[in-house]
Amino acid sequence: ITKEEIYNKWAMGMKVLITAQTGAGKSYFIQNTLYEYCKENDIRCVLFSNRDLLKRQNMAFLEDKMDVFNVENYQNIEIKLDGGIDFGALFSKYQVVVFDEAHHFFFDSSFNRRTDLLLKTLKQKFPNKIFVFLTATPQILLEYHRNYDLKYNMGSDYSYIESLSFYTKDSAVEAILQNLEYGEKAIFFANKTKDAYMMAEKFAEESSFICSESSDYKNYRNEETLREIAF
Repeated sequence: ITKEEIYNKWAMGMKVLITAQTGAGKSYFIQNTLYEYCKENDIRCVLFSNRDLLKRQNMAFLEDKMDVFNVENYQNIEIKLDGGIDFGALFSKYQVVVFDEAHHFFFDSSFNRRTDLLLKTLKQKFPNKIFVFLTATPQILLEYHRNYDLKYNMGSDYSYIESLSFYTKDSAVEAILQNLEYGEKAIFFANKTKDAYMMAEKFAEESSFICSESSDYKNYRNEETLREIAF
């Protein structure tokens, strides 16, 4: 998506959906092309992140571009909306609103009761703003709201994946980790923070445990690993 494309096709009041797999350049587009457009037109932009770690990364990449950008977490804004603050009033100074990892509204709903508060903005009209939704998994967004003014689909290429294995028991994960060859690395994502922490404890000398700031296990997370991932 070039800057010329934005000038020629984007307009205030639009909702724009951009679908692209991880690593395809969504963040690069926001940090460079969209930044240049906003800078040239004296436009302010707020960028939503779904995780504190991603917010750290975005803030690091945009460190010298805060004349245009502000970076917020979905969760912090949802708490304010729950307190009765109106979205339009909260973001009156921003003309472009970017929802990064926009599937947050649905994927986090099983443990975050407030995701619907910000989700309702998809159904509202804001004639003085452009909404940009970024995701690698747009299906559920399209089911909820089909009427986007512009939709970009960058396609997917997962040919770099050599193999996939599926398991039904947690013990299989432990066996996989125990049998990693020298020099190999693994990332274990768990549905429950406690499960991730317990697995990290089993491999204490060879692993690092990380979690969100809001987790009950935050005192056990490895801050150095968090910094390495963020920066």
